[in-house]
Formats: sequence, structure tokens, C-alpha cells
Amino acid sequence: MWGGSVPKGNEPSGLGGWNDYAFKLQQPVKVNPVQDTLASGTVEVVDLSDGTMRPLKTIAVGLLPGAMTVSRDGRYVYVANAGSDTVSVIDTQKDKVVETIWSSPDGIPYGASPNALTLSDNGRYLLVADGMINAVAVIELGKDAGGVASREKSHVLGFLPTAQYPSGLAISKDGKKLWVANLEGIGPFATTEDPNDKGFKSAYPNYFTGEPFSTAGAFNAHKEESVVSVMPLPQDENALQQYTDTVWLTIHYNRALEQAKSVTEKPRKDAKPKPIPDRIGEPSVFKHVIYIVKENRTYDQVFGDMPEGNGDPALTVFGEKVTPNHHALAREFALIDNYYLPAKSSAEGHPWAYTAYLSDYVQKNVRAWFRGYPHTILDAMVPPKTGYLWDHVLASGKTFRAYGVNTLPVMDDPALTWTDLFALTEKGQLPSGLKIKGTIPAIVQHSHPQYPGEDYRFSDQMRADLFIEDLKRFEASGTMPDFIVMALPNDHAAGTKPGFPTPQAMVADNDLALGRIIEALSKSKFWKDTVVFVIEDDAQDGWDHVSPFRAPVFVLSPYSRLGHPVHTYYTELDLIRTMEQILGIQPMNLLDLSARPMYELFTDKPDITPYTAKPNQIALTTMNPTPQAAKDATEWAYAMLGEQMDAVIDNPAYDDLLNRMIWYSVKGASLPYPDEDELGYRY
Repeated sequence: MWGGSVPKGNEPSGLGGWNDYAFKLQQPVKVNPVQDTLASGTVEVVDLSDGTMRPLKTIAVGLLPGAMTVSRDGRYVYVANAGSDTVSVIDTQKDKVVETIWSSPDGIPYGASPNALTLSDNGRYLLVADGMINAVAVIELGKDAGGVASREKSHVLGFLPTAQYPSGLAISKDGKKLWVANLEGIGPFATTEDPNDKGFKSAYPNYFTGEPFSTAGAFNAHKEESVVSVMPLPQDENALQQYTDTVWLTIHYNRALEQAKSVTEKPRKDAKPKPIPDRIGEPSVFKHVIYIVKENRTYDQVFGDMPEGNGDPALTVFGEKVTPNHHALAREFALIDNYYLPAKSSAEGHPWAYTAYLSDYVQKNVRAWFRGYPHTILDAMVPPKTGYLWDHVLASGKTFRAYGVNTLPVMDDPALTWTDLFALTEKGQLPSGLKIKGTIPAIVQHSHPQYPGEDYRFSDQMRADLFIEDLKRFEASGTMPDFIVMALPNDHAAGTKPGFPTPQAMVADNDLALGRIIEALSKSKFWKDTVVFVIEDDAQDGWDHVSPFRAPVFVLSPYSRLGHPVHTYYTELDLIRTMEQILGIQPMNLLDLSARPMYELFTDKPDITPYTAKPNQIALTTMNPTPQAAKDATEWAYAMLGEQMDAVIDNPAYDDLLNRMIWYSVKGASLPYPDEDELGYRY
């Protein structure tokens, strides 16, 4: 069972299973009480003799057991434990685990995610799909696991290369070919050259023309192609070694070896402070790391209008008039135009951002419900056993504070609208009874008690106000936390939902808040030794001419005022690794270990010139129309649908509807949404 055994008595427990916004439908699971991560995985033995499925015994295995196969004689059951990087071997005569097999390459840390398996025809070999290293492990079974080899214990002989995230295995009837279902395949790189293809139209108008446009030749994170790999099974050791050599070239193994030096070597006592220390534990010029996470934009959506970078203005929809601070920060510090995220939706984006990993549980839930959001309501089955970034910060003895991350706000009057809350913000007031709720102990303990998370009724100006007030208190006390994580989510927008601002106004709200936060920091006493990293959690809600994963990113500090574009290839894992290196903490798993710190984004000489926030050029109170104010039947219908949409947090039921709302909001009712009739909307 993915969730393991049911907690008993005083055993530490958390919530697991499909997320429920009211904290009512999730089931209790055993957890690590510090990290609120899953702590149990089980196999249930049931009685099939009378058809009742009566439970007979619970067998403890590794975390996230997601696949099983049985030996030809029925004596042994093999269980792939995606959350533990192991395979459990159960002796069915004893109903207990008799061997636990490590399914990853020797010498690499946690991160392989074994999630599917099959046996060779002769029962000698167990093939295991290691999803996160894009390979199939070939395991020779030892005697303890029902094998015919001379060894007592099982061992990995080599690896077979696959496409991205192998998740299903089958051997042909003649035993000569292996079929591999790859969950990610080649990723979301489907496109078209046909400008009339209805599946490739932007949900926003072009920034310059205000007209609808084709995205032929561009990419979007929802346009994904999965693939099945078919390969001949190696018939001897030489053939297997050739396959294995190919795997070494395609996984993170070699990069992890390259980076191991700065991780394993002891810090030098005479090392001088640098922006990014050469070795973990050596001093950095930075004492404070601030990590701001925003929502869902591609590079071209925001920065395609900047000729300094590799942008496509035809795909720009939130250009400089909407995002003047984004553009000013990019010019004053660095326009980074070759940065990529690993996520295709927020369900993936938030775990990646805070754990540098994506568990098999999330991988497979996202494929079933593309926009399911277990991250927000804190499903304990989402994070890997290595926990969150802040767990490692706290374990190292450093201080931490969170703003709106993995929590939701509550208040005395839950019926307050965006307009109500914005009026309070303009008066410098908070709603009565405003507080947060959450389930992760470290987050609840270290969070700002009133900073609202992903509830789009709150303006990002209120969020900026709360942080800036905290910053003033830090200055008065002379201390600021070593690590700060902040949600700044309103560039997500709320579609055409009546009672909410238009998408352009909400992105402008987000832009102004970011500008105000950076201005306040740059004028504070802490600026000289502070670095700010600003990312999108994913890039799903737009198009990009280079990659569906390319997104805006900022690295802001006195040592990062480059004043010119940076074209170096970087990923979110590189950014996380950079923060770890600065904070002096070890990488969490194979993936961030294999990443490369962002050295090119820092200089040796600081420039402490303060940043001045740019005023918004779009009124933040530019509202979506109500049904009563609709100009025609189509606009009325979308306003009516908008009233039904929950805009407190992301809801998977409204994925397509949200895009349609934005289309009509920015293009008007006279321009029909592509493919409308085919999708069956009738008014």
C-alpha cells in the first residue's frame, strides 16, 4: 500500500491521499514527525479462498510500494519501493521480507525511484524500472530471492537505457525483447507547423497587437508525447556493458561525480568569503538567502519583448507595460534567457522547488489528473524521504522563516471578496481573525502567522506589506533569518471570474509587489549580505519558442548587478544547488548533487545601489465583468461559469475553463475560442 499501515495510538501521523481543501477526505498515514513525510509502506496479504478478501497479515516493505511481480513458482513476491530506491523480496511461505535489494547504481545517493518490474523467462533476472535515472536495472537474483545464481544475495549486473521516466515493463513472448512504457517519454515537445492548428492557439492576445495568434512551432507544457521503447535484451555480459555505458552518459551519475569534490572535501580554514563557496562549509559573502516562488509563466510570455535576450515577441502577452519591475530588474541585474524548470504543472512545481525531487506518487497522480494539486494541502505522501529544503537548513543550525508556503489562510469571515480584502489593504488593515493553517510542523512553527498563501482573493500588495513590516522588525532587532521562503502567487491570475481583477491586472499586482519587496530589501541594512532568488513554480500557462520548461528567473544581490544578459544554460536544480552551497548544507539527493552552481551570475565586487520600484501602469482594480454587465450571451456565459469557479487555490476541474476565461477576458467575445464546438460548450 502506497500509504503504508494505519497509525495506531500515539504513532506520529499526517494526512495522505488525494488532497481535500477542507482537510476532511484525506486518510491518516504514518509520518516522520519532524518532516511530515511518509514513514511506512506495506503489502497486504488477503484470503482469496472465499472471495471475501479477508486481510490476513500486513508486511512492512519500503516507502511507496507501487508495483509487484511474482516468481514462476509463486514462492517469492518482488515489490518495487519507489520511495526507498529498493526492491523488497517476500517469501510467501513465511510471509516476510527475506531480502531488500538496492536498485540504484553503486555509489550514488537517493533518487532512482524504482517503480515497475518484471522477471526474465528463466527467473534468473529481475528487471526494475528506475524512473528518475531513465534506466532499467538488471538484477541477478540470489538464492535468498529465489534465484539460481551461486550468490546468496542479489546484485545489480548493469542497466538498460530508456526514455524519460520508465514506468512499465514487459518482455516479449520469445524472451528476446523488452518493452518499456515511459511515463514522460520525450517530454512536452509536441508542436505543429500548421498556423491553423486549433490545438496551438495562445490563451492570451499578443502584447503588441492585442490580437489572437498561432503558436505554431512553439511549445507548451501540456502538449506532451509519451513513448514506448522496444529494445533487444542483452544476451551476454558485453552487450549489457554497452547498454550500461550508455546509461552512464545519460543519467546524472557523471555530473554527480564531478560535483562530489565540493560536497565531500572538508572546508579550508583560510578560505576567503565568496558569493558561492568552493566547498560546502566555507564562508559566503551572503548571510541571508531569500527564495521567492511565483506562478506559471514562460520566458517568452514576459520577456519575449526584450531584444537583449533570446525572445519571441510574437509570444509575449505580459510585456513591459504589465511587468515594468520584471523588465527593470532584468536590465539592472541580469536577463537570464536560458533557464529551465523541470515541472509541467504546480503539482510538480512545488515539490521540485522545495525538495529538488518528484516522487513516484506525484508522477503518477499528475498523469491521472493533470492538474491535481496535492502540494497545497500538504499531502504527506508527496515529498521524498529526504524531506524539504528547510529541514536541512534547520538541521544545520540555521534560522528559517516562511511566508505563505505550504499553508492556507483562514479568517473570521470566509465570505470576504477580493474587493473587500483590497479595501482593507489600502487602509493598512488585515481581515479579522486572519491566520494560517498547515500540517508540516517546521512550516507552521516558522511561518509568518498571517501571511496568506495561495488564496487569490488576497492582493500581492498585502503580502508585500506583511513582509516589509517584518523586515522593519528585523532591522530594529539587528537580525534576519538565514533562509526565507516566500510565496508570491498572483501572477497565476483568476481567469474571468467576476469579482476578481483581469489577468493583466493580477500580473501587474504581482509585478509591483516584487518591485516593492526588492526595493525594501535593497535599502535595508541587510542588503550587503543578502541574495534573492525569484522563480516560477512551473511554466505551464503559456507558450515559448525554445522550450515548454523555459521560464523567467532572477538572481538579485549586490554581487549580481551585472547589467547584461546571461545566456548560460541553467536549471532549477542548479539554482537549488547554489542556495545549498551558499547556506553550507549538503545536497538532498542525486538530482541536486548533480547540479552545477550558478557561478556566472555573481561578481567579486559588490554594487549596493538600491533598487527603485517602478509604479504599475495598469490599475490593479481593473475588474472582470459580472454576468449583469456582460455585453453579449457569450461573455455572460463565461461570467456565469466564472462565478462557479473556486479561485481560492488551483482546482483541477477548471484547467481548460481557466484558459477560456482568460481568452475572452483579453480578446473580447467577438473572437471565438479555438475548438469551442468540439469541446462541447453550449450556451
